[in-house]
Amino acid sequence: MKRPVLALLVLALTVGGYFLTRDDDAAILTRQLRRIETMGSHQSGEGQIPRQARAANLRELFTPDTSLLIRIPDHGERKLSNREELMDVVRQVKAGVDAMRLEFLDPKVTVFADRRVAEARTTLRATIGENANSQQLFVELKVQWRREDGNWAIEGIETIRTVGR
Repeated sequence: MKRPVLALLVLALTVGGYFLTRDDDAAILTRQLRRIETMGSHQSGEGQIPRQARAANLRELFTPDTSLLIRIPDHGERKLSNREELMDVVRQVKAGVDAMRLEFLDPKVTVFADRRVAEARTTLRATIGENANSQQLFVELKVQWRREDGNWAIEGIETIRTVGR
């Protein structure tokens, strides 16, 4: 009698653990998006050293061969094909913009069955400047992750469409 009960308990823990782990992956990836919000944002009056230090921390969230395809109306299309190109652009933006706030609105993260690839659909709200002089840009994005050595890293970001300004 004890054996079937024990076997059912082990089976229930295994199945439950699979689904809990799968959900944990989605939560981990959502937290990565929140880290990008924090590291990518800065306020006016904040010094360049803190801005650039936070920006440098973004590097660890991306694969070395990450690719980004960004389309913004009136600014054209820009393709970045590796992490170093991305970091150069991030440094330039951090140095050239007085204030910036990034927010991922309602990210929908899907971890695929092999648990090595994941994707999110989300809208990025970027607020450039502060107070009455600020401008907002809304961009719908597809973010793709790849698990490498047990860690998730972004391998691609693509603009689906610009929703509004």
